[in-house]
Amino acid sequence: MDKAAIEKELNDYFVAFGRKEIQLKNQIEKAERAQYEQLKDFAVGLIEMIDGLDRKIERQNNKEEEEESKEARKALKTLINMRKKMLRLLDRFGIRPIVFPDNQLIESYAKVLGSEPSRDHQDREILRIILPGYMQASQIIRQAEVIVVKN
Repeated sequence: MDKAAIEKELNDYFVAFGRKEIQLKNQIEKAERAQYEQLKDFAVGLIEMIDGLDRKIERQNNKEEEEESKEARKALKTLINMRKKMLRLLDRFGIRPIVFPDNQLIESYAKVLGSEPSRDHQDREILRIILPGYMQASQIIRQAEVIVVKN
């Protein structure tokens, strides 16, 4: 075999190796995207369950203390503990509630459901969080739903 034939064969191996490397990288990226989407679907379902617990806990807290029995207080504690466990489970996967420093709106992190005037707050400051948002690193799992100030 002459030098040119050896160089061509070597070049062909490098090209084939490069193609295989690209193919494997694409397969890995596809698998990672699929895994992330599965985690996101799971997280959204868990977050919706947490929302339901929050509503139930809030309704229970708004009831008159006189109406509360020992059993109702025990049930409320159970709901609160379930909520904490669900949040810890999300945290294990790096999914955490979105925090808005100084209650300032970050548009990509929140969906504005409405606005209200307020003398005590600046424009676009968050007055209320209707539903909390969640993030994993820099990826938004669910936007928060908020009411902001509009003067």
